[in-house]
Amino acid sequence: MDYSEILAQLKAASAFDLYRLRAAIDRALDEPAWVVAVQARLHVGQTVEYFDPQANASHVGQVLELRPKQAVVLDKTTGQRWLISYAAINLDGADVEIREKPRQGLGRNEVAIPSNAGGSAIRRPGSSGWLRALCR
Repeated sequence: MDYSEILAQLKAASAFDLYRLRAAIDRALDEPAWVVAVQARLHVGQTVEYFDPQANASHVGQVLELRPKQAVVLDKTTGQRWLISYAAINLDGADVEIREKPRQGLGRNEVAIPSNAGGSAIRRPGSSGWLRALCR
């Protein structure tokens, strides 16, 4: 999924749209098929990567217990135990880093005259602005 594009779309959404979207996502994640599919690929003692929404980062942990809707995981870095949603476990090794798309150069509507780019000022007959000659 292109998360940069999704985030760009979310910035344009209203609070009501975001709330409805969150409700739809929560309903989808609560479907038993999702939980069963993840549980089937896990076992106690397994090392997993999981996403921490508070830190907006991935962590590595060890599965200590499989509960009906969540797993108990021991964070390998901090030694803390966490009760996490099965949906937070990255079983497929998905890239979790969100990269901004590189900014393109200025468009023709973003450049104004006069330009202070340097060179000598030239008054062009019939024009209402000043142009700077870059070549001398």
